[in-house]
Amino acid sequence: MKIFTADKSDDASAFDHVWSCLGQTPFPAYLTDPLCNIIGINQSMMDFHGLTDEIVTAALRSKMGANVLGMLFRKESILRQSMGDGWEPIVRSNLHQFRATALRYRHLAQFETLLSLLRERADFRVCGPKLGSTQPMIFIRSFGDLSTNI
Repeated sequence: MKIFTADKSDDASAFDHVWSCLGQTPFPAYLTDPLCNIIGINQSMMDFHGLTDEIVTAALRSKMGANVLGMLFRKESILRQSMGDGWEPIVRSNLHQFRATALRYRHLAQFETLLSLLRERADFRVCGPKLGSTQPMIFIRSFGDLSTNI
């Protein structure tokens, strides 16, 4: 298990237990904060997404950081390339999860920065049932309106 960022101040024994479990599982696993920033990732998940230490380290140094959504929207994403049309439902699912977990943090500058950086990605605004359609499917304002589709 690779730990890229961590705050162990709350409960070191529980934290160590989680890392031990995730590090030993043969299945792809990672731990994120509510804004989908990767805190830790096991080798199976890195292999699944075609990530190397260098890619994750470069992501950490970028404005966006090592963010799950940022990684999913990478043009070089192996998951994106291998899934073809199946990539879109995976992205939608991750965006729904992001909306749920990030809702309480929408007032933070980090939230606004992340959204701003994601909007720079060419296909972050996935449209309609197929990419490139004119009907908006994903539209993120400020999450103040819970009826907003994402």
